[in-house]
Amino acid sequence: MKNHLKLTHFVIVTYNGERFIEACIKAIQNESPNSPIHIVDNGSNDRTLDILSTLGIDVLQTGENLGFGRANNIGISNALQRGAEHVFLVNQDAYLETGSLTKFYSKQEIHTPALHAFVQLNGEGSRLDEKFRSHYMSHSYCPNLLDDLFFNRTKSSYETRFANAAAWVIPKDILLAIGGFNPSFFHYGEDDNYINRLHFHGYKLLLHPDCIVYHDREDRPKSQYFTDSSAKKRLFLQRISHPSNNQSRRKIQSSLTLTYLKKRLRGQSKANCIEHLQLEFLKETSLSRIIQNRDKSSKPGPSFLSIN
Repeated sequence: MKNHLKLTHFVIVTYNGERFIEACIKAIQNESPNSPIHIVDNGSNDRTLDILSTLGIDVLQTGENLGFGRANNIGISNALQRGAEHVFLVNQDAYLETGSLTKFYSKQEIHTPALHAFVQLNGEGSRLDEKFRSHYMSHSYCPNLLDDLFFNRTKSSYETRFANAAAWVIPKDILLAIGGFNPSFFHYGEDDNYINRLHFHGYKLLLHPDCIVYHDREDRPKSQYFTDSSAKKRLFLQRISHPSNNQSRRKIQSSLTLTYLKKRLRGQSKANCIEHLQLEFLKETSLSRIIQNRDKSSKPGPSFLSIN
């Protein structure tokens, strides 16, 4: 057990997290005081860095906001270079429940090549996180979990379709086989893409119902990344970045353009043509780079990570 904890490295990306970061760090230190913690700061301009300095935590400073995935890739690469056997990704606003890591390492599943997710409660631990309650623990995502909880026959873990990356334990073998986050995604959608790649390469995502974090995100205004147009662009990016998608850059561009023109000739307005939004997105970014990243992620290996 002690060896597992020492070889578990925590990676936390911070960005203006003064409200959360002390509680996040102290929860980790209380649970696993010998586990290294790798902080990657995305250009915070509040008291985050001062708080981390007071706590004695070294910080890798990017000097700018690289987004969630690219910053995590820096932390993951650093953890692997320093001997991590498991990398525990934790959001700056997530607090590990005492005893959860001990429970996790008592399980046989830690020897299974899989990505592991902890259940998320709200920040106070008084109820389930909204997304977990409405989506990730539902029958369509995680068959039988709710029934087993109700009838008090809960299993150690459950295979599930998705759980967001606020609390993931990623074994070294998975990172070497799949890599890090696809840098085509700036903020949101990178964990969806990662799990698409996980399944594409033949691995499972396991949810552990007795392993808990408190995800303190209930009282925030709606994110700018969840406007209707942003969400639609992100879904489009997920589709063309899926490792099973083998369409070329020219095929994607020409197919979109042709469909858009046909709809316009039939009298549809620009606002009602999803293809217009998608074509606008392609003007804002490099489709060639998206395809390169997609093709890289479809091949086994530590894609997007810098390791020796």
